Amino acid sequence: MSPACPAAAGRRALFYPGWSSVDASEFPTNFFIVGDTPHSWLFPRTSLVIHHGGAGTTHSAARAGVPSVVVPFAADQFFWADRLRRVGVAAGPVSGKDLRAATLARGIQFAESAEARFRASELGAKMSTENGLAAAISVIEGQNVERKSTA
Repeated sequence: MSPACPAAAGRRALFYPGWSSVDASEFPTNFFIVGDTPHSWLFPRTSLVIHHGGAGTTHSAARAGVPSVVVPFAADQFFWADRLRRVGVAAGPVSGKDLRAATLARGIQFAESAEARFRASELGAKMSTENGLAAAISVIEGQNVERKSTA
């Protein structure tokens, strides 16, 4: 029999073990183990995303218009967890070094709130209208032109 996962509280959950070497055979039956799956396809089909807070995953979750539960453990992940908290699509970060069911459950509860879902939906809609590459090129080219003209 699989061990219980109190934070998931019987919800259907997708789990990508990545390079974690986690033994997924011990997971509860409500967990479905996935392999490499494009975030752009998967995240819009979920109600929330629990992730480490890397820049790419954070962007993908925000663009999908779904709230996040961020469990950072290194580098810039804490920065991105705070950014999501500030825009209201995630609660504060859940400690990856001292992961507890109760704190994870609080993050999930926040992400399931109507307010977080609304804010995430608005953020995703706004991001889907942006062309970040074109904006970056414009800024870079504009800066190069400005530097040439002032030299």
